[in-house]
Amino acid sequence: MSIINVWLSPERALIATDTATQIVLTGQVFDGSKLLVIPHAGVVMAQRGHNVYLSTVFSLAIQHLDISDLDTLCDAMPAMLETANKFICENLTANMTATQREQMGRQEFLLVGNSGGRVCCRHFIRESMSDAFEEFEIEDPGYVGCWDLAWGYPSEDVSTPESMADLVKIQVQKHREALPGAAIGGRLMLAEVTQAGIRLHNGIAI
Repeated sequence: MSIINVWLSPERALIATDTATQIVLTGQVFDGSKLLVIPHAGVVMAQRGHNVYLSTVFSLAIQHLDISDLDTLCDAMPAMLETANKFICENLTANMTATQREQMGRQEFLLVGNSGGRVCCRHFIRESMSDAFEEFEIEDPGYVGCWDLAWGYPSEDVSTPESMADLVKIQVQKHREALPGAAIGGRLMLAEVTQAGIRLHNGIAI
């Protein structure tokens, strides 16, 4: 279970994840990165699901000859996701239980960068191992990827690192109450994207 949020405007975006990461085969929980930067493309890549997908897709992206910005990265994503899924199915899922394979199913990526003179966010998501990834454009004011509407509606005013941290803390608290022992929380990882560049914030305990 992971947090993946984005607040979005034409001039600026904030992307937030937690760091609690769980090894599917052993259940061990550790601090890991769910948010990575592709500097030469000016893109932040955040992921919710199994982090082997993030590490595999990121590795493919930084070696790809045709990626130079958000648009070319999004053009390359379907093929990279297919390659990553094939590698993972052939090498990792054979020793998993049916429940563990099911946990590998839902995967989502947020890609944030500049396109057409504004900051944009693209969303790639699938619900199960048998599904293809679908691509969506995230609209202002953004997306909250780990929220139960039984809690009400999340605040849309999370345009500062402090207000985003407050939202993430609520998400962590609610999920821990509903699922004690869930791998969620750790520290807040936050990226701020503008038309001028990318700034990272980290270390806030959540």
